[in-house]
Amino acid sequence: MPVSQESAYKPKRKNGRSARMIWAIMGVSFILLLGVFLMSQVLVVAHPDLPPPTAISLPTPKPTMTP
Repeated sequence: MPVSQESAYKPKRKNGRSARMIWAIMGVSFILLLGVFLMSQVLVVAHPDLPPPTAISLPTPKPTMTP
């Protein structure tokens, strides 16, 4: 019995750790996305001459987009 109980307890601990890691990764990725978004907004506000981030992300070259 003790061996079966230990084997039953081990997966729960692993699942708990993996869940915490997943939550930590999600939080860090969310914060990084927020930081990148805020930095892009600040750069667009600081440099109005540059095209918006959406234009930069498009595959078309910049000279053809700007008149």
